[in-house]
Amino acid sequence: MLQKNEQYSELHNAASDAEDELEIMRLLGCGLSEYNIARI
Repeated sequence: MLQKNEQYSELHNAASDAEDELEIMRLLGCGLSEYNIARI
């Protein structure tokens, strides 16, 4: 987990997973346009 909250206990948190994914994308220099291929 990339967040610095040491009190966090991982069960499954989709919101934190999404935040982590966006942070990874930012660190890689990718923009939100990478998600244009996603189907909802």
